[in-house]
Amino acid sequence: MKAVKSKFFRLEIRWRAYRLPVWVALSALLIFLAAMISLIIMVTNRPTENDDEPAGRLITIYDEGAEKTIFTEADTVGAALTEAEISTDKTDRVEPALDTFLISSSYSVNIYRSRPVLVVDGDKQTRVVTAAQTGLTIAKAAGIKLDIEDLVNISRNSDILEGDGAVMQAKVVRAKPVKLILYGQEMNLKTQSKTIAEFIIEKNLSVMDNDSVIPARNTKIKAGMKIRIWREGVNTITVEEDVPFKTREVQSNDLLTGYRKIDAKGQKGKRLVTYEVEMRGGKEISRKEIQSVVTKQPVTRVELVGIKAPAMATGSHEDWMRSAGVSESDWGYVNFIISHESGWGYTKWNYGGSGAYGLCQALPGGKMSSAGADWETNPVTQLKWCNGYAVGRYGSWAGAYNFWINNHWW
Repeated sequence: MKAVKSKFFRLEIRWRAYRLPVWVALSALLIFLAAMISLIIMVTNRPTENDDEPAGRLITIYDEGAEKTIFTEADTVGAALTEAEISTDKTDRVEPALDTFLISSSYSVNIYRSRPVLVVDGDKQTRVVTAAQTGLTIAKAAGIKLDIEDLVNISRNSDILEGDGAVMQAKVVRAKPVKLILYGQEMNLKTQSKTIAEFIIEKNLSVMDNDSVIPARNTKIKAGMKIRIWREGVNTITVEEDVPFKTREVQSNDLLTGYRKIDAKGQKGKRLVTYEVEMRGGKEISRKEIQSVVTKQPVTRVELVGIKAPAMATGSHEDWMRSAGVSESDWGYVNFIISHESGWGYTKWNYGGSGAYGLCQALPGGKMSSAGADWETNPVTQLKWCNGYAVGRYGSWAGAYNFWINNHWW
């Protein structure tokens, strides 16, 4: 035991002899860590073979069948095309658009060049210069409205001279309108189908083999024809119907008696109605309503009705004309026109709803306010305006009279 203890004692003395102070050890560790960090930074920032190359992107341009690829540092599609020495017209279409910013490393750019296209819609021919590619967009460029069932066939124009240089032709094929009576429910539809059998498939109609179809299924479809499909016996159908709106009158003391004004327009509502319909030989024998659901409430129309009594003007018709400055030599013409227009009723509204008012039925009546603020109730003010109208438009009351005789209005 003494020999072993003596051995460990000698080792402990040796370790203590070589042990360094703590501060020396920490300093050495910090110096080592600083050296490692410096080495990592040097390796990370070491120049590579690609550091001298610009940070650009690859652009592939497709232009009417031609393909061109460039490497560019341009910021937008338009700048890249300029660098590629490719110009576009304002009627050309570029995808992505010219002002699109380039962010990714590569892009494909398509250029659709505008060209003259002859659009044929029945007897109407329209020449348009457009980059549109589809029939719908070409028709839109030509200002032609299409229904969803209409088609546009695009082909090369066989007669460029007749088409005023148009190399392409877009021919509109209008769908044929038909009336379908399906189990008693009528509907107006349009179709490109050639036969009634094709029409049934196109419209996805659930027609049973024992259902009756007139005309026969192999009948060629013509514009305006009526197609009847029914099932003998009792059928249940659901249709959408209008719900009429109501009208409410509101009396107004601010409006003269006889005047009506629509304050709020009425709107029809909608309802879904389920009927039980009995069919015999293709004819509807009876129809019974089973239930209905209002899907859109109607909006009540509000009419303002004038109840204000006008102040009665004094004096004769001659007094009125004299006060209005109408020449006495024209009184006969004035009397004829005013008598036929209003019967000298200076508070008379046109009951047809046009808004014409007063002695000479000015349309709208508010025009006469230029002759005076009391135009609604003062016949002299109205005649002043009528006098200016007759002379200004026809040169004289005699001219106004001759026009009235030939046209029965003025």
